[in-house]
Amino acid sequence: MQNVYLIRKLVINIFNKKKLLSYTLCIFLTLFLILLSILCVIKYTILNKEYVKQQLNSSNYYTDLYNIIQDGFNNYILQSGFDNKILDNIITISSITDDVNNLIDSLFAGSIVNISTSIVQDTLHANIENFISEHNYIVDDETSSNIKIFEDSIIDVYINNIVYSENIVNTISTFMPKVQKLFTIAIIALVVLSIVLAILVFILNKASLGISLVSSGLLLIFSHFYSYINIAINNILILNKAFSTFVSHILNIILNNLFIIGIVGLIIGLIIIILASSTVFKNRKMLTD
Repeated sequence: MQNVYLIRKLVINIFNKKKLLSYTLCIFLTLFLILLSILCVIKYTILNKEYVKQQLNSSNYYTDLYNIIQDGFNNYILQSGFDNKILDNIITISSITDDVNNLIDSLFAGSIVNISTSIVQDTLHANIENFISEHNYIVDDETSSNIKIFEDSIIDVYINNIVYSENIVNTISTFMPKVQKLFTIAIIALVVLSIVLAILVFILNKASLGISLVSSGLLLIFSHFYSYINIAINNILILNKAFSTFVSHILNIILNNLFIIGIVGLIIGLIIIILASSTVFKNRKMLTD
């Protein structure tokens, strides 16, 4: 009897340790799955050059930016006494699109951002010359100096709205290739670790694998609803309306993608738990029979 008791105690001990180990691995697997989901979504959205360009277009960023720049130009027109005609054709939505896309290409390539304003400057200068000629204005040194200040101000409006901050953009450009590599390495490492942990958890306790997937899925779903309830994503204001709209658009996409991943993880996890529980129930029934 004593031997039976000791064997039973040993079996219970081993079972408890096995259970504890499976739950510990389950917690780590849950964390790895959440982190992997977030990194993958960021890598294939924010860190994807073509995707960023596509979303800039779908969020009407170029059109909104064009209107903002035109408003900035008009403020200087009112102060200068020039006619609005001098702004004709100095910028177009197409030219803004090209400059923004060149900016993005430079960012992802890790090269110095350099936006050419020669076409804008030459067109503006030609329009001013035509305006002066049409009205027979006499241009003295002071007027010439004021015109130069006006042209520089217009160019500054354009550059500041395209680049926002040249120093910050160039700093980001320096680190962008490194960040992309780090994300790739991190994702590969997490995939390998998650697979190893998933196999170990499955061997120790099949239901625990389902619990990991359900837990990570629920946390991703919760983060989606929490963000919408507590953070006014659609009312975010950064730099200007165009950029704010784009940031809100991207954040919504990221949250929606994480929500979808959460739903998929939840469903797969529940299926695994149901199948594992069903197997355990059948085994117990066979033993009692």
